[in-house]
Amino acid sequence: EEFYTAFSTKLAISESPKYRANFEKIKSVIGKNNLVWITNETPIKETIESQRNGQLLWRIFLLIAIILFFIESYVSRPDPKSLKSLE
Repeated sequence: EEFYTAFSTKLAISESPKYRANFEKIKSVIGKNNLVWITNETPIKETIESQRNGQLLWRIFLLIAIILFFIESYVSRPDPKSLKSLE
């Protein structure tokens, strides 16, 4: 079995390799906060790992929020003795 590393095709005009996206156009569409631009000088591995670690922080913050919710629920529960009538 032989694998081909190249093949000829007729690309559509919109798929031409001559047209490249530029940073400013993508930033205006997506937004700067949702964009990580990787250039030839950018260390790809570290960039990807930092993005993944950013997602891991959300799990930690979610866990902290849930724990604080249960603590608040426990602390603010009504005291049964103060709810009894004076009869």
